[in-house]
Amino acid sequence: MIARYVQKAMERARFEQWPEEGIVYGEIPQLPDVWATAETEEECRRALEDVLKEWIKGSVGRTWSVD
Repeated sequence: MIARYVQKAMERARFEQWPEEGIVYGEIPQLPDVWATAETEEECRRALEDVLKEWIKGSVGRTWSVD
């Protein structure tokens, strides 16, 4: 279930070349604070997926109690 969410969210990812800084910026516009930068688009995609997974973990922790 989480893997499918990650896959669907990554399909919405947008990437921009920032030549002045020499980086690629990636974000998932629908998810607050889910963004990453890297030297290449592939590296940025991997970094963005890692940020997304951490965002999911944090979101679950804020909304679900294990008590």
